[in-house]
Parts: sequence; C-alpha cells; structure tokens
Amino acid sequence: MRNKLKPTIDQLSDMYAAAAAFKQAEPWTILYDIDLIAIDNPESGERGYCSIMGNGGIHYGLGVYLGAKGLFGFNQMLERSSEMSEFAFLEYQDNIMCSFEDRDQLTKADYEQIKALGLKFRGRNAWPLFRRYEPGFYPWHINADECVFLTHALRQIPAVVSDLREGNVHLDPTMDKIILRQARKEGDQLEWESREIERIRPTRTLHPVQITDERLLDSIKTAPACDMILLTDIQYMSEAVQNDKEDRPYFPRLMLIVEKQSDMPVGFEMYQDIERDADVVLSKLIDFVQAHGRPREIQVRGERMPAILADFCQKADIKLTVFKQLKPIDRLFKVMTSFM
Repeated sequence: MRNKLKPTIDQLSDMYAAAAAFKQAEPWTILYDIDLIAIDNPESGERGYCSIMGNGGIHYGLGVYLGAKGLFGFNQMLERSSEMSEFAFLEYQDNIMCSFEDRDQLTKADYEQIKALGLKFRGRNAWPLFRRYEPGFYPWHINADECVFLTHALRQIPAVVSDLREGNVHLDPTMDKIILRQARKEGDQLEWESREIERIRPTRTLHPVQITDERLLDSIKTAPACDMILLTDIQYMSEAVQNDKEDRPYFPRLMLIVEKQSDMPVGFEMYQDIERDADVVLSKLIDFVQAHGRPREIQVRGERMPAILADFCQKADIKLTVFKQLKPIDRLFKVMTSFM
C-alpha cells in the first residue's frame, strides 16, 4: 500500500529547485513525449520511464512511469488511444508527474506550499504542480519517497540532454533502444552516467476465469435461448468519490450490460475494487440468463472482458465476439454517468 509520509520542507525545496532548472533547460526542444528516458531510483532501485512533455508547445512537464506496470500503461495509452473509451486511461496511468500550469490550476494547498517555501512564479505555464497518478484514483499529492525520486528525475533529464547534444548517447528512431540514466555511489555522492539499453515491452497476463459450478452450468445450459445480442463492458466513471476528506478520492467502476437492438441497459452495477470485475460481470449475466434466457451473442472489447467471459460463454453455448470499439455502450456510459 502506498505510504502517506509527507515530504519534508528540505525535500520539497529540492524538488521545486529541480523543477525550475528542468524548465529552464527546456528538454522538450530535443525530446518528444515518446522518447522515453529510463532513470533508476538510487534509493529503491525501481526504474522509472520518463516522458517529457512540451514539444507541442501546449502542455509542459515530466511524467515518470513507475516500473514495468507503469511502462505497460504508457505503451497502452500510446498505441491504443484511438480505440480507447473516454476514461479508459484511468486504468493505465501509473506515474508521478511534474507539470507547469497556470495559477488557477493549483489548489489552495499547492499555493500555500509554494508560499511557505518563499517561492514566486508568474505567468502562464509557470507554476510547478506535483501529482501521483495511480489507476482508479484521483491525482493526489505526492509522498516523501515520490518527492525524492521525482527530484532525481528532474535533475537528470537535463544531463541526458547534454549527453545527447555532445553525442555521448543517441536516440533510437526505431524505438528498440532507450537511454538509461543510472547512479553509483562514490562515498557520500552519487555519480550518474547515461547509456543505451534495450527497450522492454511489458505485457499483462490476465488469467481466464474458469466456471466450475456444475449445478449452475446445468441451469444455464438448460435455460431457453433468446434472440438477443448483449454488449457488456466496465469503465471508470468520470466523477471521483471521496468518503472522508483525509482519504484519497477514487473513481468508481461502472459495469454495464446493454441489449443491442433496443440500446437499453439490462444490467448495471457501480463499485470500487477492480478485483471484483469478474464477480460482478458473471453475477449480472447469470441473473439475466435465469430471467430472460441465454442470449445469442455477447459482444465485448479489450482484453479483460474476454478473459472473464470466454469460459462462461463456451460452456453456456453463447457466441462471444471481441471488438476494438463499442460505440453504442460508450454513448450509454456517457448518459448514465451524467446522472450519477
């Protein structure tokens, strides 16, 4: 579980100073957001994958995607953005972020923190904002460990830019290699160096859900067939929920089953824990079969839903079809979330 230890004044001061130097170095003039720079955390050994924003001249900042999970999420957002639903990125964005915002993007706590440090900023895209992005949760204030790692990253990206300009390392246009910035201890000091490494492409293994309740399967198999096609999917909702003012807000998940011909919902449930996805989907579909009969087909998208439903559909003799997009269900998600 992520700890709640707040950064010290010294840690915050170092991070703001590193952010100011990062912005002054303008690394986005040589790096695009897809030019990942890997940085190893000297404290924990965790590898962060840094994406530098600003080349487009609109949004400036640094996102440090954490470990293989963070890199997997980054790749998904990069490669599948055209087919993702509006809020699908909430499942994949796993990073610590420094962005440079207008004053009105800061909360009162952000502004008070800057004021306490005796710092001043003025103008557009001038105010540093630090956040932890984690799947299913609202962007939140960073803890002490994240503060220290982000400070390292902010300091080392300009050094990588210098190495690139001097020809010590090179960007790979094929994206098969990336640059790693790594430190070794020399007494009490850290000595950093850049080198090129193979770019890994993490995958996510979703274990197929197996239906083993023979009595339940018999009741489903003997249920009468109905000439219906169902669409089903799960998305994070757009509005965060905060149970207590000290708790980090989270985005609820909404599971929805839609009858294709009428475009009407025939089952839905809202809940928090992504680990409940399989139980919720299967429970609602079993309820539907017992009330209305076995549908002719179930249409899904992505990788999670096929893993949940493949065994169920095969044993229940229901056709399962996987699409890249399900626009009818997206429209209904948008309507339903606007009323919840």
